[in-house]
Amino acid sequence: MTAYSIGCAHRDDPARAHLRDCSLFPYTARAMPSDTPPPIVRRSARTGLAQSSLRQRPPRQHRARMTLAAIHEAALKILDNEGEAAFNTNRVAAVAGISVGTLYRYFPNKEAIIDSLCNELLHGSLAEMSAISERSIELARQSLEAVIEQIVEVEIARHRRILALLKSYYRDIHWHYDYEHHVVSNLPERMHTADWLQKVLGKYRHELVVTDVALAARLVVHLIEGTIHSALSREPELVQQDTLAVELSTAVLRYLKGDSLRGQSSCVPTNPTSPASGVPSFPVSKKARADPSRTGPK
Repeated sequence: MTAYSIGCAHRDDPARAHLRDCSLFPYTARAMPSDTPPPIVRRSARTGLAQSSLRQRPPRQHRARMTLAAIHEAALKILDNEGEAAFNTNRVAAVAGISVGTLYRYFPNKEAIIDSLCNELLHGSLAEMSAISERSIELARQSLEAVIEQIVEVEIARHRRILALLKSYYRDIHWHYDYEHHVVSNLPERMHTADWLQKVLGKYRHELVVTDVALAARLVVHLIEGTIHSALSREPELVQQDTLAVELSTAVLRYLKGDSLRGQSSCVPTNPTSPASGVPSFPVSKKARADPSRTGPK
């Protein structure tokens, strides 16, 4: 899910006083906990409860951690160098230098290995949060456009990186991870994205056509998240295109600000329009064209 770090980074550093605005960004950056965090889990959309963990328990002994790291490294190496067709538990064990029996002590199948890799990659993204936090404060002082563009670009970039590593396997599992929950669990002072965005929208309320900024913030988060996830599932090539970030940012800003952004999109309409109304013509079947009395679908 969407997770975007914001806050009062370096609250006590006078040299960074120009970055602070704790009424707008009530968050203090802190170091990540040194102990092993709970794994990201698949959650039920109906109950919000965890459905299954990636592993029975995180490895605690040094040897077990080294074996797990070898499995992860081997899996990534196979996917990168040999392709998805070569990815299976036997091949992973061989490249990792362990027996298949040892591998099965950690993972029951190759899909579980992908789950664990995804968990590690998403958790590794937490290291970016401090830098993103500082940048977000600067952008929020510049314009709402800069804020929305940053959120979209950060989200797409994270998914793009993981897709490049896990290939099409990521398309099977990207919906099942609540990254926002994971970030807030590890950085409890951080606000949820929609709560922070509501404050930013309040700052730029005079530019908006929407009136309920709380609802608008939630819809913006869902729009960004839903569009990226839908593209990953159905048209993953879109995630690799830079135009996705441009068009998604434009769509969000046009929802928030109305026609003030008209003409900024890079897309050019290709559908024919009705001369009378400028409305795109409804597609007409050959049968309907042969029978003028048929004006639309029945």
